[in-house]
Amino acid sequence: MSRCPDCENIDISSLISSGKGNGRCKECKGTGIDQAASALVQFGTLGLEGKNIPCKICSGTGQCQTCGGTGDVKYHHTAPTSSRSDDTSSDGYTWIAKIIGFLIVAFIVIWLVFAVIVPLVVIDIALISLIAGLVKKKWNKYLFPLSIIGTIYVVLDFNLGWFTKAFVANVSFLADLIPILLYINIIAGLVAAYLFVRNILNIKNPEAKEDGEFSKRNLIIMSCLLLVGGLTIGLQLYLGSTKHDKRLQIETLNSENETPQTVVTSVEQVPTSNSNTSTTVQPNQQVQNGGFYIVCVTAVKSEEKAKSSCDELKKKGHQAGYLWIPDYASLSGAKLFSVYLGPYSTQYDCEVATDEYRKDHPEAYGLLVSQEHKRVQINGIGKVVTTQINK
Repeated sequence: MSRCPDCENIDISSLISSGKGNGRCKECKGTGIDQAASALVQFGTLGLEGKNIPCKICSGTGQCQTCGGTGDVKYHHTAPTSSRSDDTSSDGYTWIAKIIGFLIVAFIVIWLVFAVIVPLVVIDIALISLIAGLVKKKWNKYLFPLSIIGTIYVVLDFNLGWFTKAFVANVSFLADLIPILLYINIIAGLVAAYLFVRNILNIKNPEAKEDGEFSKRNLIIMSCLLLVGGLTIGLQLYLGSTKHDKRLQIETLNSENETPQTVVTSVEQVPTSNSNTSTTVQPNQQVQNGGFYIVCVTAVKSEEKAKSSCDELKKKGHQAGYLWIPDYASLSGAKLFSVYLGPYSTQYDCEVATDEYRKDHPEAYGLLVSQEHKRVQINGIGKVVTTQINK
């Protein structure tokens, strides 16, 4: 038991008998009234005549705030210091949390600006400039040409992968939005071109008001721009289709080469997995067990596309065909149709055909097609790589 040091006027007899303080507030002497404020009230200074002002320390309870009116601080004498320490520590943590939160928000904002907003604004510069020119008509002589230039830029950007590539890399779920934005900006550029040319002609040779927007001259301008726009969009669709097929072909070539095996080059002996003997692949030797050689041209997902590619090759004078890659153990297993030149019965015939075709199509290569777990890739005459496939 420990007496409270903050109680008002310790009662000596009480202290001797109980060892406690009297539990009264030292400020108001246990009355609960602010004596100084009450004195002012009596003279009407505060405009609160007839009212008592509660003690600012005990809030009018008259009790000592250290011991709670008990006079004993056995269990409480360290509380004020601990509370102040906790408050200080809490304030420190709060500031650290605020700083971290601010940095996180700042990072997100900066990332959004440079990774999303800036690329999106650049990609849509044609559309933005057109809208701004329509709103701010006194600036349209600058904004309409900017929209036209923006259209040219966005077409180049889409095909060469500048800001569009960065945008898709950062927000891949919006990748399908890019082609839509491309065509919208092409249309915006055509509208801006029409308005720009029309305004220039109207300044040099104003038309009669009764002719209206669809005058003969304006219709000629519209027709020319529609023709240019149609050709641009058609060319872009063709380039997009060609790029997709090329990318698919490259992915297939990569998947064909992803078998991590020991490579034995040129005309070599290939050890089998079950014995120490070896077999030799001769250039002029025909393949056994129904195997054959092909020159791989491309790979497509649908059989219809494979047939169409074969027809195109045949029109060019090539012997061509297609096959389903998973049907043969010597191939990669990719679920695609391989369009090829051939087939050839001997390795040497395939080497010659591959060497000739690669002059114009360096991505092409020859393959052995069979049910053997052995891959034979041909990159030209005498350029043969054989690997054992462990399955």
